[in-house]
Amino acid sequence: MSQTDSTKTETETEQEKETQKLAIKSSFLFDFETEIKSISLKRDELKDFLLLTQNQLEVNDKKRETRIKEKEKQFPKSLFNFHQECEKVFLNDWKIFKFKNRIYQDQHEIKQEIETPEAQKFEIDYEESQTQDNFTKLMNYSFESEKDEQKEDLSNEVIEDEDLNFSLLKIPNRDKALIANKTEREKNMKNLFNVYSQKDITQYIGDPRIPFKPFINSPEYQIFVEFVDLSLNFKEQLEPFYFSLALFDLRRKTRISENFYFQFNEEKFSFLPSNQKDSGISLVTQSKRAVFNISEPSKDIFLLLTISTIFQGDHEAKADIYSKPVPTKQKLYDKLKSQITDSCKKFSQFKQDFTWAMFPLFSFDRRTKQLCETFLSNKIQQFSPLYRIKDFTSEEQFFKFLGEQKATMKKQSSIPGFCSFKIARINEQNRKELFGNSTIFDPSMRVVEDNQDTKTAVLEMEDFALSAKRAVNYCFVNNLYIYPKFLTISSIKGSSIQNIEIKIQLKEDDKDIQSPGLPVFYGRILEKKFVDFRYVNIQYKTRKPHFNDEIKIALPLNLTHKHHLLFTFYNLNHKDKKQQGKELFGHAVVPIFQPDFLIEGKFQVPVCMALSSSGYLSSSELVMQEKQKNYFELESKIISSVYPQDKDVMGFLKSIEMLSRNGKEDLVQSMQVLRKHSANFHDILIQFLPVLFNVLLDIMTNKQQDDPLLREEAFHTFAQLSFEVIQIREALEVDVLQNYVDYVFNNFDNGKREIFQELVGQWNKALEHDLSQVSDPQNIQSEGNAFVNPTRFFFDLIIKSMVLYLDFNGKLNSNQRLDLFGIDFLDGMRNLVRNLNKEVVVRFIKGLNVAKRLNQAIALFLKDLIDICDVSFVFEIVESYIEALQTQDVNIQILSYEFINLFVEHENYVQFNIPVMPTYTSSTNLVEFLSQRHLLSGIIIQSVFKTLEMKDVNNKIRSIAITTLQNLLHKHDIDPRFQTPQIKSRIAIIYHLFVLFMIDKMDVYKDFPRELRRDLLISFLYILKMIDKHYFIQWWCFEGISRRIDFFQLLELCIDSFDYLGKKKA
Repeated sequence: MSQTDSTKTETETEQEKETQKLAIKSSFLFDFETEIKSISLKRDELKDFLLLTQNQLEVNDKKRETRIKEKEKQFPKSLFNFHQECEKVFLNDWKIFKFKNRIYQDQHEIKQEIETPEAQKFEIDYEESQTQDNFTKLMNYSFESEKDEQKEDLSNEVIEDEDLNFSLLKIPNRDKALIANKTEREKNMKNLFNVYSQKDITQYIGDPRIPFKPFINSPEYQIFVEFVDLSLNFKEQLEPFYFSLALFDLRRKTRISENFYFQFNEEKFSFLPSNQKDSGISLVTQSKRAVFNISEPSKDIFLLLTISTIFQGDHEAKADIYSKPVPTKQKLYDKLKSQITDSCKKFSQFKQDFTWAMFPLFSFDRRTKQLCETFLSNKIQQFSPLYRIKDFTSEEQFFKFLGEQKATMKKQSSIPGFCSFKIARINEQNRKELFGNSTIFDPSMRVVEDNQDTKTAVLEMEDFALSAKRAVNYCFVNNLYIYPKFLTISSIKGSSIQNIEIKIQLKEDDKDIQSPGLPVFYGRILEKKFVDFRYVNIQYKTRKPHFNDEIKIALPLNLTHKHHLLFTFYNLNHKDKKQQGKELFGHAVVPIFQPDFLIEGKFQVPVCMALSSSGYLSSSELVMQEKQKNYFELESKIISSVYPQDKDVMGFLKSIEMLSRNGKEDLVQSMQVLRKHSANFHDILIQFLPVLFNVLLDIMTNKQQDDPLLREEAFHTFAQLSFEVIQIREALEVDVLQNYVDYVFNNFDNGKREIFQELVGQWNKALEHDLSQVSDPQNIQSEGNAFVNPTRFFFDLIIKSMVLYLDFNGKLNSNQRLDLFGIDFLDGMRNLVRNLNKEVVVRFIKGLNVAKRLNQAIALFLKDLIDICDVSFVFEIVESYIEALQTQDVNIQILSYEFINLFVEHENYVQFNIPVMPTYTSSTNLVEFLSQRHLLSGIIIQSVFKTLEMKDVNNKIRSIAITTLQNLLHKHDIDPRFQTPQIKSRIAIIYHLFVLFMIDKMDVYKDFPRELRRDLLISFLYILKMIDKHYFIQWWCFEGISRRIDFFQLLELCIDSFDYLGKKKA
């Protein structure tokens, strides 16, 4: 392209922009920017007051709040697009924007701070009897005084002349006296609106949008637990002891935390492989201190302690060792020690349960009916009695046992001794004392508080109750918990299978059954952070063993349908002195995917006697058959922020991954299914809300998927999911939608269209279709739908998207706003508010509350929009919106005043009305001139009188209209920014139109009830009192004789209306 052609193209582009500007301006009824430029504000003594607040918008990068110190290790690499979206949500910093100058208090808050003036006292209110007594006393006193004066005059025969004191007859300086009187009046004068008893019948709404903290789940209670000691009847420790500690809820009969594993072993047991420390052992697996989170405190929550030992045989025989008296003969004592030591050497990797105890965390005060933290006082607490295991080997049996009467519990045999722990509730005051300089790890063994010089650790435990609540995923976690329940092997021949041990591995394929599993099992006592297999505690002499163990697995991120758990079953012959006697007798296989989402819940799998060395996943033996005699039952629990546990959500995510291969049809169908079943997965929706919303918004704007059908389906799905969140909002601890807007949401850099453009366009189409289906408002049965209820959320998204767009293009807080957004977008905005206006009317006629919420959302949106778009454009929308409500059923006018009350809270409302001294002549149509010059106040004033002039309007609605204006004037009067007389007089100018209407329309309101008339006249008197005197004189000089006469008649009406008649006559 030549230089001439390039210059020509640039010129044409500039001409197009100017043409577009003129087209936009031509649609405005009032051009605010042009009007401001025509007024010389620089020479005005109040120019600082008149100018709009500049640099209203501020965009900042806020560092992503995370407790995890090693940010690069927070999220492993993944091949899936959905996981990459999760990574962005969990790790990306936030774009935060705010309106900087919205700091002054609103009308309602200021009015709450005003002291109630003292009650005024008037003579007319005195009791008549008291007044009569005073009158009699006064007359008697006057009569006696007159008689005394007459006697004195008669006694004086000569009256001497006296010189007059002419200094007493001098007239003081009149101007000085007036000034002194004025100063004294102003000093003692009460605020007009404070003295006047207002009846504020308008329900205060206020801006419901309050700032929220980011998505961080902070439990109400954090409990610190530290192991202190185990005391048994032996003076020395005969063998290693291994502990697990977890929280349970007795009333709900469920565990609410994972297990905390630790040991109590002396140095003399370091010869055991399981007790040998090397450089590979993780610091966290050596910890004897843990933190348990409690999201809902209850008297039914307690700690369950299970103590295990190395496998030795019969439970009862083992318990008898510690229950009976210690052998007094040294030979017997040495023999006992030798037997225990031999078993420890032989079976060091196999554990069996030994004893258990429980400890309540809260007590209940029946007198105060409150929970007491008696046991959380940072003192040593003893867990006792230590019950024998006996047949108690499952959680179900445990809850059954606890549910029995206390008398029955006392009969349970126990082992002499106790276990000691320090237990305390964590707070800011004791945190340093409890933790010291320890390194703190989260449940996924990531460092959250790093102290590199320390050799001690504290491990936080997973809170299952919190994960089960509707809480948003805010960081990466992908853990699987396996709970083996019981094993049935009735059809396996041979009676030697009695001591059953289970080995668990996670394999990524079935190529080789002998290959080691993935190192994904969380390390326990004195182990590496992750190991490649885990053994379940042995059950002694039973062919139908019940298990009580927890296996925690860090699932790989890139899971496939080949990933599976391999359970290998062994029989241990503990009497074989030559070897461990470990005999394999079966396998069970559990695929991780079942089939569309990860395994969770209780299920049974067949036990196979033998599996092929490779390709065993396709074996028919792995299918559970009816009346299966050999089977293994287990339970699993998923805590994952990257794998939703819902088939419809997973189907949607899969279709995104396969879009390039399968085409858009599968994606469209998956979104339709997602909408249809959206009410069935509220928990999943809340947990994955930021990621799902980001994915849907990306589909709407991604230039690589620029398909109208896809964009429309994505918006409809986005709207439906938003609607579902709103349906359950009251049950949530935070407003997750507002939180998403404030922190997570950001514009995309790969969009062909901006998000605000796409949202407005798609929303308009949906609303137009929705309205076209409603021929009669009476046909509407529901409170709303997916395109109406989330209005406030959509508006907040649009606003933030627009602000970020301006910030990215370097046009934030630009003084030239007319060309910031194209004419097509502005037309779309007009149509959007017009369509929503129709929705308000239709649903209000039906008497639905959603109309009020929709009306509020529109007011707040336009209040925000006026700081982003051209002011005149927003003025036009506001005027059209209020006018549309004013022409409808009179009851709908209540919504117009609710709208006004919200919109006028804008901090630049007064400046938008251009409070300058206007210049006009006698030929000026003053009503028209003032309506255009002071546009917003003019709209409000005209709306008030439209309501007053309507014949079918009841006095309640009239009172709402009058009080709306009265509250607005009161707000100006007490605003700390507007306290000088000069500013108050300027503000009064923008309400001059109200004075004219009061004069010209006296016939409308003069016959109103006295109280209603007074409420209207008090605003008139306030404006008259505050208005600039020079301006008033200028107006008076140009005003006609007819209006002057009416003005005095109006003053006479004021005197009559405010004439105090006394309490009895009032």
